[in-house]
Amino acid sequence: MSLESLFFDSSKRTIEQVVQMVQEHPHLFDEIVALALKEKPQVSNRASRVISETSQKNPEMIRPWLPLLIEKLQNIKTDGVKMNVLKIFTFQPYPLNDEHLSKLVSLCFEYIYSGLEKPAVKAYSLDILFKAARQEPGLTPELVARINSRLPEESASFNTRGKKIIHRLHRK
Repeated sequence: MSLESLFFDSSKRTIEQVVQMVQEHPHLFDEIVALALKEKPQVSNRASRVISETSQKNPEMIRPWLPLLIEKLQNIKTDGVKMNVLKIFTFQPYPLNDEHLSKLVSLCFEYIYSGLEKPAVKAYSLDILFKAARQEPGLTPELVARINSRLPEESASFNTRGKKIIHRLHRK
């Protein structure tokens, strides 16, 4: 039986079962990452959910994959996969070297300026940019300026999140 066949539906239960299987058999994680990056929309989206959930439960499993995920992020076309990859970077304090952080920050700025990205992609991008500004305080003025410039164009959820981030950046 192939791993791809495990993703027969997108239910939470199915995803949790595959996450459990990956935790019991960590060698399967490599194949799950490959499926997520394969760009077969349904399978890739479900595999990326497993990656995201697994990395929340076992952060060390995702660490070796972070550079590749950043590298591949700009080419991911499936919104759900992009969202799940970005989500990974929002909930863990992954230390990134300057090169990887710079690339991730650039992509996130592109996403918040894009008229094509889904609200969840923009929300996760804002969260990543906030974390990056906490790590590299020199980013704060640029992030605040860019959020303020987007407020008139964006959704209410973007505006709420953006204003909270600005407030939190000024509080520290």
